[in-house]
Amino acid sequence: MFKQTFKLTLVTPIEIRRWLTTLRRTLREEGFLTFLRRVASPLFTYNSGYMYEYKLDGTDEIPMVPCNVNDIVVRPLYIPTMTIFEYEAWGRDAFDFPSHPHAQEYKREPGISRGMLIFYATSGRDFVHRTGVALSARGGTAYERVWRRIRHPSYPLSCLDDGHTVYGAFSLTDAKYRRKGVYAHVYSKVHRYLKDKGFSRIISLAMEDVAAGIRIRESEGANPFLRVYVITLLTLFDFMWVRPCTKSPLVESGISS
Repeated sequence: MFKQTFKLTLVTPIEIRRWLTTLRRTLREEGFLTFLRRVASPLFTYNSGYMYEYKLDGTDEIPMVPCNVNDIVVRPLYIPTMTIFEYEAWGRDAFDFPSHPHAQEYKREPGISRGMLIFYATSGRDFVHRTGVALSARGGTAYERVWRRIRHPSYPLSCLDDGHTVYGAFSLTDAKYRRKGVYAHVYSKVHRYLKDKGFSRIISLAMEDVAAGIRIRESEGANPFLRVYVITLLTLFDFMWVRPCTKSPLVESGISS
């Protein structure tokens, strides 16, 4: 069963730093009025989303989804020292992850679950897309905070770093390559790669106000199993609670398909 809880959690320093970085960029690129609105928004914000599960071990063959970008290359990188917080702190910056000093080829080692697998897509010299999955969701991540509110045999706390489950992180597509099917193409390669490496499932969180993320997860066959609600006060405090998700968010929330 799922445990219904309502708990106060401190926002992490990484999340505060990311918010400050966003404010500086907003002031520089969008003007003072938009900056003021962003400053006021953390006084009280409400978000909700859906937790998805994609089972890799139940898929006989993962189809390759084409995209409308010539010569796209998706390069998997493993950074063992990086956490999901550090990865997502880059936000919308097109950081050159292949140049990271700890970037290396991933070689699976039994019993070791740490770091980030990053999938970095280019076309020629152009950056196209990046996405990442965390090999562990420990350390106060949103996934761990949700898991501590669940009491269900299929989702024990031990699966946060069980060596078979990975956790979806922020994805970014360069503006020039959007609406070309890049996300679906990259993720078809991600799924194949993870399955070949012996992972059995991907857990990801899709926010309700990002309809495209929900539609993509539904189209690729991921199953929603949890509804997550978060209220943030004064940037510093999160109130989170969860409930089972019994039907598709496309139906439950009336999201246009």
